[in-house]
Amino acid sequence: YQGHFPGQPVVPGVCTLQIIKESAEQIANQPLQYVQIASSKFLSAINPLETPLLQLFIRLEETEEHLFKLQAEGICNGKEFIKLKAVLMASKYQ
Repeated sequence: YQGHFPGQPVVPGVCTLQIIKESAEQIANQPLQYVQIASSKFLSAINPLETPLLQLFIRLEETEEHLFKLQAEGICNGKEFIKLKAVLMASKYQ
C-alpha cells in the first residue's frame, strides 16, 4: 500500500458511499445515482485488512416523484462508522 498512510490502509469515504449506493440498488432492483446528499457523517475509519465485513442498515423509501429517500448507518466491529441521508434516482447508466 503506497497511500498517504503507509502501512495503515483505510477505505476512502467515496468508496463507502459507493458501497451504500450499490446496496440500495440491490434493494430497489435497479441502477441508481445520487441526486443529493443531505448529510454524511464519517464517524470512524475502516481498515480493510482488519475488517473484511461491514454491517449496513439501509432504509429506502420511494417518493411520489419516483425518487428514493435513503437513510443508512454502517457498523464495523460494533462501532458506527457512517451515517448517511441522501436522495437517489433511477439511473439509465449501470
